[in-house]
Parts: sequence; C-alpha cells; structure tokens
Amino acid sequence: MAIFPLPVKAGTKVLDLPGVEDFILHMRVEHAFVPAELRAFFASLEVSERVIELMDEPVAPNRKVYWRDYKSRLLKPRKVVAGARFYRRHIDVLKRAEESYGVPAQIITAILGIETNYGNYLGDFSIARSLATLAFAYPRRAREFQEELAYFLIYARQSKFDPAVLRGSYAGAFGLPQFLPSSAKRFAVDFDGDGRANLFAVVDAVGSIGNFLNIHGWQKGDPIAYSVSTRGDMRPLIEATRNNDYKPLFSWEELREAGLSASSQTPAAGKYLLVDLENRYDTEYRIGTQNFYALTRYNKSFKYASAIFDMSQLILDNV
Repeated sequence: MAIFPLPVKAGTKVLDLPGVEDFILHMRVEHAFVPAELRAFFASLEVSERVIELMDEPVAPNRKVYWRDYKSRLLKPRKVVAGARFYRRHIDVLKRAEESYGVPAQIITAILGIETNYGNYLGDFSIARSLATLAFAYPRRAREFQEELAYFLIYARQSKFDPAVLRGSYAGAFGLPQFLPSSAKRFAVDFDGDGRANLFAVVDAVGSIGNFLNIHGWQKGDPIAYSVSTRGDMRPLIEATRNNDYKPLFSWEELREAGLSASSQTPAAGKYLLVDLENRYDTEYRIGTQNFYALTRYNKSFKYASAIFDMSQLILDNV
C-alpha cells in the first residue's frame, strides 16, 4: 500500500490538498484560467493510491535487464510486421515529416511502435488524476509535476480536449508519441493543419516526433550507429560518455587508439559516443553519432536508442 504524507489518505479529494489554491491562483494570473472551473475540476478528482505505488515501486536490487532480453521483448516479430504495415499505410505523411525534419520515416515508425504499438495502447490512467496526485500528494517531485499539470491543462485548452477524459501513463505521458505535457508544449506540432496539435492523431504525432528529434540535433542523412569490436578496458570511455549526458565526445581515431575496430563499415569523420549493451556473458559495443544521441533524448537509455535503431532496420526489411 502507498504511504501518503499526512494528512493525505486514499479517497482524499485533490481540491482539499495543500497547495491547490495557490496553483489555481497561478493559473488564473499567468494563463487566464477561470478559478471556479479549476475548483470544480479538482473537486472531481481523488488522489490515486496506485499512481504513488508505481512511482515508488522499488527496482529489484539484483535484477538486471540484459540487452538480448530487452531487445527480444520490444522487437517481437508481430510488432515488426505491424510496423511495416503502418509504414506503408502512412508513407505520405512519414515522408513529409522526413522532408520537413530530416528524420527517416522508419525511425518515426519505430518510435511509435515501441511507445504505443502504433497507437493501439495509449495507457489507461486518467492523466488529470495522475498528474494532480503527483503535483499535490507526492512531495518529493511536487514542483516538477505541478509544472507538468499546468502544461497539461494548457495543452488540453489549446487542443480543445476535455482534460478529465484524456488517458495515458501513470506518470502523465500521453498520445501516440507518449509525450509528457512539457514535451507536448515544446515539440507538438499541428502537422495536418486543422488548427490544433493533436497527439492522439497519427499525422500530428508523426510530425511531432520528427520535430522533437530535429530540435535535439538530428542530422539529416547522417548514420546513427556502427557495430564495433573492442580490446582492452572500455569502462573509462563508457563512464566519460555517461558523465557527459551521452553526448558524442570522441573521434573515430581516438576510439581506434583506445582499442576499438570497425566490425564492417568504417565510421565517417565526426564525433561518437561509446555504447555498451550488456548481456549475461558478453557485451555488445556500438558507437553512436549525433543522431543516436538525439534518440537518447527521447529516453535516456543506450538500450532504448539501440532498440529504436534496430527496429527501424527491421521495418525497412519488411516493407
């Protein structure tokens, strides 16, 4: 059971929580929301015990997710086939996004497949209830989630949605791309020209993913990653990469001098980051470009970015 900070308990109305009135005042002054409407909205929401449980769910201390297991879970054959079908069905908008933002159609498709199974699973939590719970009944990250709640309410108003009915993840991510509200504010685009950035619609979701990666530095036409072989201790290079927020740091010459060799194609000039994908008995190494780094902005994980890249190649192979 979740342990709420006193005096919060299961069944508590969000409107009765400390800080809500200050939030309502902020939304009136800064964003012209109507206080009576916000009070009615918060009065309709109860604190979610399950959301706090999930936020505090401990990771098993000895449980490590190995790359092969992670990859096989995300890149199931039926999902690849569905991705190829999605690619063919939406090729026009995918190519338009590729032209506008430089991001390959198969990369956008792979992200949609891994995030929401091409829109078939969008999450079953009330976004309003989740964000309100975390904003006012989860002190450790209250300020962060109050900002997300504000962005969510602004997004719902601008996009003409009823915020009470939208559903997504327990942490408030929503739509086909599974953007948090702060990402929706920064990166969502009206790609179909209907006057609103609707992340629950394929066309706007495709454009918004392209925009996200473009703003995070995607380089049109550049490679994403290369497989490499290693000799010697790679830990200093991996540590340097992680300590620098996964940014590309090393030239190919520097990496080669440190003990790396290309498995097939020789990497082009430019900066790279070293990627370790650990298995139970071995480790697969890759070097990633600026485009690989952009993928880690979607989810700061070597495994996630590598899965997107691998999925994109499998989708192309099945188109």
